[in-house]
Amino acid sequence: EEERLGRGRGGDHVERAEGATILRMRPSSSSSETGEEGFSASSSSSSSSSSSASRREAMRQQVSSVFGAAAAAALFTVSGRRDEAQAGLFPKMPGETPQNLGPRGGGNLALCPETPNCFSTTTPKEDQVHFMAPLKFNKSPDEAWSQIVKVIETYPIPNGGIDGGGKKIITLDNEKKYLYAQFESKLFGFVDDFELSMATDQKAVYLRSASRLGDSDFGVNSKRINWMLNELKLLGGWDVKPVEGA
Repeated sequence: EEERLGRGRGGDHVERAEGATILRMRPSSSSSETGEEGFSASSSSSSSSSSSASRREAMRQQVSSVFGAAAAAALFTVSGRRDEAQAGLFPKMPGETPQNLGPRGGGNLALCPETPNCFSTTTPKEDQVHFMAPLKFNKSPDEAWSQIVKVIETYPIPNGGIDGGGKKIITLDNEKKYLYAQFESKLFGFVDDFELSMATDQKAVYLRSASRLGDSDFGVNSKRINWMLNELKLLGGWDVKPVEGA
């Protein structure tokens, strides 16, 4: 879970851009730094003379700016140690299931929202934030589909902590060659929607991976996608290009 809160959607730390504050939540035997038992915080920009109250309020405001007021309220009002938090003291925030999911003509999927925590092969190349190349294959469509479904089914949880809440394959239509899965963070239960759709005449698989909440995902969608692409490359007969995280 080491990546998730930093993503803007779940986990246990926030990392900002160069020169900005880095916030980390970690177990503590003392409540003197935070005013809440079991959590302490460190900030690269906080001076040693800052009071614990002002440090905590600054942290709350920054978490709120990234994740929203609800996430900040949950994080800074729930007491308890890390294992207790992971046991369910934090409310889950999956967000609403998007209404634009599903395959379009030619295997295309939905475009991404304006937020950078999404990749879609349907995105025009000019949009370098959201664009990723379709997954090309030089084998039969049935063999290619079977391989990529197997990769999703065997995806390791938590995969370095980025998907500690698990995965669910919601829709698997082998006839239409469409797959829809959800990946969940451990701490807050934030959900990412993941889709695959094959265009058999193009010998290509279209992919879309998008976070429901937050803004930047701190590279989590790209890590998940690139793990899958690497697995396909190892199988041979796939032409795939890695993506770079936001």
